[in-house]
Amino acid sequence: MTAKARTAAVLTGWALLLALAWVLGQVKLAVTEGRHQLGAMPLFGSWEPHLDATLLAPILVGAFLIAFLPAAAARWRWRWAAAATALAAVAFSLALTVAHSHPRTWTDLDHHYAGNVHLVDDAGGPAAFLAHYTRLQLDGVYPIHFQSHPPGLVMFFWGADRIGLSGLVFQNTVIQLGVAAAVLAALAIGRDVAGSASPAAPPRSSSSPRPPTGTTPPTWSSRASPCPPSPAWSSPRTAPAPAPPPSPRPEACSPGPRSCCRSRPRCWRSRC
Repeated sequence: MTAKARTAAVLTGWALLLALAWVLGQVKLAVTEGRHQLGAMPLFGSWEPHLDATLLAPILVGAFLIAFLPAAAARWRWRWAAAATALAAVAFSLALTVAHSHPRTWTDLDHHYAGNVHLVDDAGGPAAFLAHYTRLQLDGVYPIHFQSHPPGLVMFFWGADRIGLSGLVFQNTVIQLGVAAAVLAALAIGRDVAGSASPAAPPRSSSSPRPPTGTTPPTWSSRASPCPPSPAWSSPRTAPAPAPPPSPRPEACSPGPRSCCRSRPRCWRSRC
């Protein structure tokens, strides 16, 4: 299977997984009494099919990333490839936002979190807000997102507002930074898992031959190599070097890769 075929298979599988999650959510709604306060994909929500020019943004961006990113990641160093993948996720997220038809696409974070920072001041400050947060969660005093999430995000926007950071631009920048951070974290975890799963180098055998006393070890690398090995050990340092033999004919040279024969100037031109 080629790289493009594998990419297409992964994207298709992901889309089918989202569809299956939505089907399971609909089954849960059908067999459960009461009303779920969840209207988001993948488990819940509703499909809103539409076809207009805004769909060109995610289609074009997605096609470009599928064509460019795998080839670039295969050539670049890991850090550059990870940074490019994070930027690609941000670009695709913005492209999907352009094509999204919900009226709260750009104001969702403000509606659920940033717009409710006054609750911290109403409670008497951060200490009082956090001291009674879980009790008021159970009482249903807070909005629906506060009832099922910890107070970290609203506290972040409360602190940012104290230093002059607020507004829709800042809020959506925080969202995109979260997208990039999630992608980088997933890549780092995958790299660590793949690195720890790689087989370790086999231990060196204690029965490997050692050079006789007064000799020098060979200069060729100990890693596996297609080059034919040279004589096991050279003559003692104290012994004079023997006279070189006459140049053999090209047929006497052992064939091998060009990189292996560069150390044999007499034969690599004819056989490598």
